[in-house]
Amino acid sequence: MNQQNVPTNENATSHHVQHQAHDNDNRFSVPNRISLRTVPIIVKNGSKQLTVNALLDDGSSKSYINADVAAELGLDIVSNAQLITVNVTNGRKETFETAPVKFHIEGLNDQVKMGMEATTTTCVTGNLRTVDWNKQSGQFKHLNDVNIEKSIEKFWEIEHISQKGSTMSVEDESIVKQVKSTITCSEGHYQVSIPWNEKKPSLKNNYEMALQRLRNTEKKIEKDPVVKEAYETTLQKYQNKGYITEVNPNESFNDSEWYLPHFPVVKLDRETTKVRIVFDAAAKSEGLSLNEAIYQGPKLQNELFDVLLRFRSQPIAIMCDIEEMYLRVGINPIDRSYHRFLWNSSTPIRYEFKTLVFGVNASPFLAQYVSRHNAELHKEEYPRAAETVFSSTYMDDSMDSVSTVVEGIELYYQLSELWAKANMYARKWLSNSADVLEKIPTEHRASKVELDKNDLPTVKTLGVTWLANEDCFIFNVQESDNYTTLTKRTILRKIGTIFDPHGFVAPYIVRAKILMQELWLAGFDWDEIVPNEMNETFLRWLSELKELKQIKIPRCIRHESYVQPKRVTLHAFGDASEKAYGSVVYARCEDSDNNISVRLVAAKSRVAPVKTISIPRLELLAAVLCLKLTLSICAALNICINNCTFWTDSMNVLHWIRNRSTIFKPFVANRIGEIQYHSNPIQWRHVQGKQNPADILSRGCSISYLETNELWWNAPEFLKKNECEWPKSKVEFSHENS
Repeated sequence: MNQQNVPTNENATSHHVQHQAHDNDNRFSVPNRISLRTVPIIVKNGSKQLTVNALLDDGSSKSYINADVAAELGLDIVSNAQLITVNVTNGRKETFETAPVKFHIEGLNDQVKMGMEATTTTCVTGNLRTVDWNKQSGQFKHLNDVNIEKSIEKFWEIEHISQKGSTMSVEDESIVKQVKSTITCSEGHYQVSIPWNEKKPSLKNNYEMALQRLRNTEKKIEKDPVVKEAYETTLQKYQNKGYITEVNPNESFNDSEWYLPHFPVVKLDRETTKVRIVFDAAAKSEGLSLNEAIYQGPKLQNELFDVLLRFRSQPIAIMCDIEEMYLRVGINPIDRSYHRFLWNSSTPIRYEFKTLVFGVNASPFLAQYVSRHNAELHKEEYPRAAETVFSSTYMDDSMDSVSTVVEGIELYYQLSELWAKANMYARKWLSNSADVLEKIPTEHRASKVELDKNDLPTVKTLGVTWLANEDCFIFNVQESDNYTTLTKRTILRKIGTIFDPHGFVAPYIVRAKILMQELWLAGFDWDEIVPNEMNETFLRWLSELKELKQIKIPRCIRHESYVQPKRVTLHAFGDASEKAYGSVVYARCEDSDNNISVRLVAAKSRVAPVKTISIPRLELLAAVLCLKLTLSICAALNICINNCTFWTDSMNVLHWIRNRSTIFKPFVANRIGEIQYHSNPIQWRHVQGKQNPADILSRGCSISYLETNELWWNAPEFLKKNECEWPKSKVEFSHENS
């Protein structure tokens, strides 16, 4: 089958193959290859885009696109599906079902932009296999840095959990100082300067490029009256609110201006069509984009992992969204000419932003800096709200928890007033307390909140939702695609869509990670169909996804009736098997009446390293993971590490921890040194394997098994008893050569 200008997510370099199996190995030798003429391009549908390879064939009379690419981009079908017959080699013909679709393509250098129509097919390159260019890169210098396998190797690399206290680079410190020296506030309106870099003088007027992009956008929205009306309404709202202003028509053109292309992002839900305008600051003109001339700035926003922990720490939860956060921060007048855009291509009108623009790389940093600066200025007046801004705000969402209804109401008032001091307005308030909600106007409330902030339209996401009325988390489950055969690419894509930041269902997810490693070790190419046994294994895993909707996880990590527990401790369990290792941490809360509750806080799993190591050493990796995960939780919840207990069923690990690290070989010595630096050996205790919840994590399990497993959700029963009734063990000395 011939193709011309065919977008495909396959590596379009194909080859003739001789399948020559090695003894006891699933790899293939590929002695003869034919490299076809290909070019990388960007395929776009509105805001959705994929970078793919186009296979060029001068003799083709039609263009084709892989059906999975068309589906992922959400391409509109021009007409009904139909059966077509094409001529292939040796007089043969093939018939298949296809549907015509329309889309846009762009070159990676932004010099080529065009719309086109193609018909869908199952696989553009047919049965031709792709070349693993990682293996062949030594023959071609320009491929030396190719390493696509890194995206899956992270499953079994030695675990690293970020710790607080990381320092800024010299460049980032300079950027912060620059913004600090230029920030101003007049009548509650903050204004900042753009942190330009040395490429700013190279920016040239890109009016013609922006005008052409505008024409493409107008053609698109003309086809949908709802989108067009929403687009025009949004721009009018921006003008009415003073976010943008029309440029004087008499102002001459010069090189001190830049025009932002823009396009709609359409999000359909059950009730309405939501349209958001995206301004493309990454668009290049003469080889340079606006973003490339601006320092991005350091990351100031909190880790989502930490914010969610604080959101779960107390019985009364409260959260809100900051309306139009970027648009509430002004930019220096001397920078505004570089934030212009065009409207009405027939008689172009020039507009100029007076505020931060969503899409400019420095906007997240500048918005976060302003919000923190404002909280610092007013922390004496609004101490609780300032703490929420500093520690419990993620992007434009503030989400925190407090002990009592009175504190919840006070936090609502403080946050509302503190954000208003920055000319920002909190909305979409939500709480699990009816008493708190009564103080919030109905029009300012939300009904539920999706905790998954991933807004990538090309990914079907398995998200986590907080149900405020039940005060629990549930998993949103979208119907799985009807896969019958799978490749390494589709498996990795499916694993990557699961959003489970605190590891609630880590024992289920680790099964897929283990399978991914097996595929990697077998040497399968990204788009090679996996063997039947592996295919069936993953399809079984995939079929369980729908069962996730049955799982409900209490939001609060302590029992809601414990208004102020007299003691909160953390208990971390670690375990390892030949295939994986992991850690799970629980919060043990005891109130003044000696009532005790134990709830799951977070879990982490890792696939065992590719290089074979002994089970005792894997148990040691699990112990280090225990420590790091616990340190992260302690930092987020302000819990002293001395209030933590670590549990393992490995006597070897306990023996190593209670000896001088210097007597062991480097692998053990380095990790024992880290454990002893951050914890006291007396904090490490022995637990029987059948009482160790991390055993479930290291071996993996089904959703149905996990759903009703008390050990996983509530830890061993002995933690609900007094400490004197906990397991006691005498550390035995191991004769293993460490």
